[in-house]
Amino acid sequence: YAGWKYEYIPTDSASLLDDFFAGKFDLMGGTYYADGFDAYFAYPEYNCGYSKLILLARWDDASIKSYDLNSFQGKTIGVFEQNKEHVRRLQEYLKLNGLSCTLKTYSFEQLSKTGNLNHYLETGEVDLLLGNSSDAGSEFYVAASFDSQPHYIVTTLGNDEVLAGLNMALEQIYSADPDFAEKLYAKNFSGSSGGYVQLSEQEQA
Repeated sequence: YAGWKYEYIPTDSASLLDDFFAGKFDLMGGTYYADGFDAYFAYPEYNCGYSKLILLARWDDASIKSYDLNSFQGKTIGVFEQNKEHVRRLQEYLKLNGLSCTLKTYSFEQLSKTGNLNHYLETGEVDLLLGNSSDAGSEFYVAASFDSQPHYIVTTLGNDEVLAGLNMALEQIYSADPDFAEKLYAKNFSGSSGGYVQLSEQEQA
């Protein structure tokens, strides 16, 4: 829609923001909004959809059933304390579904020891672990999935021409297909939200 030609710039999480602010690229995707962030990023009027938060469970935990939210009642959920918006949305999800769960928070120091919080789920210190859709894999299964924050393609402050083009393009995309974001998510993360049916001992036999 914008008629732009794209060049994709390789980067990594350590240098992403520095490269962006240095003007090495004009657009950066996967950016959340939070109070004060608009002092650093120029946000378009339209988001690119919502990321997903997931609750991970151990394969051998027969007490949790992805098809029965009541089985979550009274469980302990591990969360990273600095992901305050994720924790807030989890609390809303629990409240909406009438679930009373204990949230066990972990610090950055605890996270940095292994790079994730999987150990605490593996050892049974928590029953469920709050993560992003990218955390889904073979190690645990997705017991529940729900909308998280909207994410945006942003540009640098003062880059008004690019921001105007971004707004125009996104408006055209959503006018043509209001379900664009949902379809794109389903296409790229088709395996991350499926639950797991826990078999009884009789069924396993």
